[in-house]
Amino acid sequence: LPESSNAAHYYNDYDSVPESALKIQATIYNRAFELFRKYKDNISNVTFWGVSDVNTYMNNDKNHVGRMNYPYIFDVFDSPKESFYAITSF
Repeated sequence: LPESSNAAHYYNDYDSVPESALKIQATIYNRAFELFRKYKDNISNVTFWGVSDVNTYMNNDKNHVGRMNYPYIFDVFDSPKESFYAITSF
């Protein structure tokens, strides 16, 4: 998903990510996966750049030094986020 569409990206520590941002993130993932399922005959796979927020390439962005990002479906404790359930419960 494009970086600009992921609501849970721009918080400095995990405890400060508002639940509202995580809900928006789940909605965005859900909408994307609805399209993927709709066009499944034309899609062979969906690839994530990583698994959990604990280790995301986006935290090493030279243009945003010190900014933490939370783009994935598992949190920094490797626990499923609402986004995980949004794309696996259909």
